[in-house]
Amino acid sequence: MKGRFLLMNADMIVTADDVRRICASSAPAVGVVESEHPEQYGGVITETGGKVTGIYEKSSNPPGNLINAGIYLFDDDIFAEADRLVPSPRGGEYELTDALLPAYPAVNCMRCRWCRGVISVPRGIF
Repeated sequence: MKGRFLLMNADMIVTADDVRRICASSAPAVGVVESEHPEQYGGVITETGGKVTGIYEKSSNPPGNLINAGIYLFDDDIFAEADRLVPSPRGGEYELTDALLPAYPAVNCMRCRWCRGVISVPRGIF
């Protein structure tokens, strides 16, 4: 794969407008949404001006209410960093978010409206 591409998690639902806006931005970009329960999701820390400064997995004491919306705009530079990933100690998974900040010194943060929520948990569907 060469050039820019959109990557979306299968268990998050965002609006068509969110997809258009992130595709119109500069790569790399990650979509975020505000959550009333950020402790249940992977979170995103941003600086004033909209750049991502940190990404973390579920935390019992999250530093904010922004969570990862599961929509990313990358360019092909991400593949070299992804090749260096090792399984996470939290469960042995390869976590793409571990490659994001090392690969890119400045990641754009796009606020999404979040059409429905996380469909992998029952309360996200209803």
